[in-house]
Amino acid sequence: YDLLVQAETGLCSLTGSEDRPGRVGVSVCDIACGLNAYSLLLEALIKREKTGKGSAIKVSLFESFSEWMNVPFLQYTYTKKSPMRVGLSHPSIVPYGCYITKDKKEILFSIQNEREWSSFSNEILSLSNSQKNRFASPSLRLKHKKEINKIISHKFVNELSKSLISILKKNKIAFGLLNNIKGFSKHPQLKIAYSKTDKGEFKFIPPLRLQNRKFYKKVPSLGEHSKKIRKEFS
Repeated sequence: YDLLVQAETGLCSLTGSEDRPGRVGVSVCDIACGLNAYSLLLEALIKREKTGKGSAIKVSLFESFSEWMNVPFLQYTYTKKSPMRVGLSHPSIVPYGCYITKDKKEILFSIQNEREWSSFSNEILSLSNSQKNRFASPSLRLKHKKEINKIISHKFVNELSKSLISILKKNKIAFGLLNNIKGFSKHPQLKIAYSKTDKGEFKFIPPLRLQNRKFYKKVPSLGEHSKKIRKEFS
């Protein structure tokens, strides 16, 4: 039912292209609910340790994901304006988005302070003085979003990704490549762990832990612990 809750909480209205709403590609409501259950269990255990009293725990998909919607909720509550879908860009930060290079790579980057804008406008865009004055502040850049995006798109489509990435790194401007799952699976920062089943070893992305683990216990076979569990609860 994850998608139903994505729709009910308004998440779909914020996700997708400017023309059409969409769903988040992973089950975020299920995950949010699981994380809340986990944190509530820890809270209840700490409470029991200190007071000797137990707690009843109740979570729901809707309630769990509603908390994640605080930013658009507060924006609407205090401005009476709903956030708009902006695809691979940002509703209030410019430039912030995805641009295609000469060799067809798609690079996302964000400019979030004046140091970054100064470096980016000088080292990559080579703006004239009149353009610099026109885009001199975050509010002015937001006002002229279409014009700035047009300038950046024209620059990127005439440059190779290797050259642009080198300049972005040199000037400490945050960026990322628009990966597919194949590219993500080979990402140098991705941590992989291993476990075993009756059919052999398999690899997966492990949860965050205080101490990193690369090898996990074997996944139980179907019914492997049935007798032990029945005995425990008999």
